[in-house]
Amino acid sequence: MIVLAVVGLIACNPDNPDSGQEPSIAGTIEAFKKALVEADAEALDQLTAASLTYGHSSGLIENKEEFISALVDGTSNFLDIRLSDQQVTTSGDIAIVRHQLDAETEDAGKPRATIRLHVLTVWQHAGGQWKLLARQAVKTDR
Repeated sequence: MIVLAVVGLIACNPDNPDSGQEPSIAGTIEAFKKALVEADAEALDQLTAASLTYGHSSGLIENKEEFISALVDGTSNFLDIRLSDQQVTTSGDIAIVRHQLDAETEDAGKPRATIRLHVLTVWQHAGGQWKLLARQAVKTDR
């Protein structure tokens, strides 16, 4: 009886990211992908933690302000993003997401390009939503 009560409390807890009452991590990743392509500063601000560390496959590391600014001013410009082979692991309020990213880019001062990356992101569920804490991408063979 006590076990059922505890399970019920966990399932109904609004701070529990697996409660079904909050946006799923998969839904958040889709929203993030859309915000990247649209360079939507407001959505990107809402989806990222203040302490964001965003690692590019080139080795460049950006904080939240630098990351959003580069997208808004066109320094980094995603025309299309396709994600595949996504794997999600959760532990408490943390989600670790790995996937392959295939994208069309047209970064400022560079010709249009097709990229393929392996990406690792770390998300934290707080205040009723998932926020990106960290991201690292590495280049992969085609």
